[in-house]
Amino acid sequence: MFEGVEVVVIANSGVGYETYTNGTIQSNPNSTIVQIDTNSIDRPEYYTNNAIYMYNELSNESQLFPISSYY
Repeated sequence: MFEGVEVVVIANSGVGYETYTNGTIQSNPNSTIVQIDTNSIDRPEYYTNNAIYMYNELSNESQLFPISSYY
């Protein structure tokens, strides 16, 4: 079981979701920028107002990070 994210509230349960990708983080140059897989959608602002759910299988920890801008 993962630790860290206790509650995720979905305000729009399954309606209008089209911004989904699954993969690994390619780089993390600083505390505010994360580069995701190259197979993700290549359109500015496509993932804005979504979130990245990160988990560590070795330590059973997880975090949810909101995406404020995507380019």
